Amino acid sequence: MINNLIFDDIDFGVIITRLLSKELITDIMIWQTEIWITDIKKGHYQYSFKRDKEEDIAEFHCLILKLPRQIAIRMGCSYNEGNPIIDGEAVYSDIGQLRFNAIHESLTDGIYPAIAIRKTLYRLRLNTTNIIDDEYADQRFIYLMEALIDCGCNVMIGGETGSGKTELLKYIAKWIRKNEAIITMEDTLEVYLKRLYPKKNVLALKSSKNYGFAELLRSCLRQNPDWICVSETRGKEIIQLNEAVGTGHRLISTLHTDSARNIPYRMIEMSQTQSNAVDRVFRQIHHNINIGIHIYYYNDNLGSHRYINEICEFYLDENNKPQCHIIYFYDYQNHNYQCTKIISPTIKMKLVQKHTNIAKLEGIFI
Repeated sequence: MINNLIFDDIDFGVIITRLLSKELITDIMIWQTEIWITDIKKGHYQYSFKRDKEEDIAEFHCLILKLPRQIAIRMGCSYNEGNPIIDGEAVYSDIGQLRFNAIHESLTDGIYPAIAIRKTLYRLRLNTTNIIDDEYADQRFIYLMEALIDCGCNVMIGGETGSGKTELLKYIAKWIRKNEAIITMEDTLEVYLKRLYPKKNVLALKSSKNYGFAELLRSCLRQNPDWICVSETRGKEIIQLNEAVGTGHRLISTLHTDSARNIPYRMIEMSQTQSNAVDRVFRQIHHNINIGIHIYYYNDNLGSHRYINEICEFYLDENNKPQCHIIYFYDYQNHNYQCTKIISPTIKMKLVQKHTNIAKLEGIFI
């Protein structure tokens, strides 16, 4: 629970403020007079007003119409039938960032607008204890990621929306060495590495309508970072990132995909590479991207579940052919995690070059 929330420019009312104060709630959807919640533990469910006071419920009904207009004022835009969809964001020191989307009642099937609120905390939700207790992964996963990040492996994290890709990025960034510079690039600030790790050398960059990802990346490279962290890669910029990694920069990024093995294919698809260059770019990806991680996410009657589905290493073999090898995966038959030895010559070389402590990997991954 986040205590004493203060919103200086938007009145959320008693009920919504209470929901925003709960750390495990990530999304609030207000459709007509219903509230639907996405909770990290409980999953997706409908909020019950049974314990709320009548005056608080009445206040909520009034606020449904007022809230989009408050957001529009904050964002300096109009909100009406002529401009029926607005997006907004707000950053608050005691909670983090809120992202808004509102659809005018003229486009809905009732008398109220549709409102979505997404909350990104300054805090880190993943930690070593809950990773193991919640069976998100096991201790060997932690040993592996510590070594891979310490030695400078380039990592792509895949999964569907809501799987926690950005949370994993934030967690594994803890092992980036303190003497290595990090630049984060996002269209909406969510990573907050400087707040999470104040002793690290971190610069956060945010794209805009007039200064997109391509321009941002060019400026980023001129700042000479050791690491580039991108909370979500969506399109053609994937090739620019791949080329940046090829010049010696290190990368942690996320993308939408259904498996770790599919990451190189997804990158090719996103890049819109011409057919005559696909083989060359495919080899470049296997040369530059060392590790792919996939997070599996689902909801059932018991709540929301996330776990590491598989970790793959990508590399070129002695014949310069792209290879993918699973080194960590969840065994659905035996309901446990399985490991195999690292094969990639590039990863082995990085571990040696950076003098990474591999004692915890021996006999498991090495």
